Amino acid sequence: MGHKKIETVKWFSSDHHFGHRNVIEYEKRPFSDTDHMDDVMIQRWNECVNPEDICYIIGDFSFRRFEKTKEIVEKLNGKKHLIWGNHDLWNRNRLMKIFDSVYDQCILQISNTIRVKLSHFPYVTPTENQETPKHRKFRPYPEGHWLLHGHVHSHWKIRRDLKCINVGVDVWDFKPINHDKIIQIINEGPDENITVPDKTES
Repeated sequence: MGHKKIETVKWFSSDHHFGHRNVIEYEKRPFSDTDHMDDVMIQRWNECVNPEDICYIIGDFSFRRFEKTKEIVEKLNGKKHLIWGNHDLWNRNRLMKIFDSVYDQCILQISNTIRVKLSHFPYVTPTENQETPKHRKFRPYPEGHWLLHGHVHSHWKIRRDLKCINVGVDVWDFKPINHDKIIQIINEGPDENITVPDKTES
């Protein structure tokens, strides 16, 4: 498990699914085709992220072939670290040729008082302790930290009861989120959960 200092934390995002045609229909993404989707997500990323910024991509980045995925990464501003997701298709050694680092999970200090955990998968919930949720072996158990994750697409945005923040592009207008926004959510609310509970996970 990796550990990073406060000054390296900047942007978080997940579940871009570059080049994935079916996700447009499944998540009702407002794009005409995969090229349109890819272009818009690259543009919105670069409107937010400066070349010197640090970015954490929390899984399921691309369905494109390896060389095309490499081209996409090179178009995106910032230094990019990948948290492995179940749709990241290549082994760690090959992914390291694209990203600055690759982790299964990572813990970050994002303020003097706040640590967050990064994992593509959300926490196992108390009711799931007696069940067998999909990808159970990869999902972390709550240990006090807030969790920044992906995987659930538009199922929920914030689960304050679980200390979970979904940083997936489907709930953040296809843009990454600055760490200041994460700190604001943790410190100030909203008080209620923002969920769509009737969908199955991917």
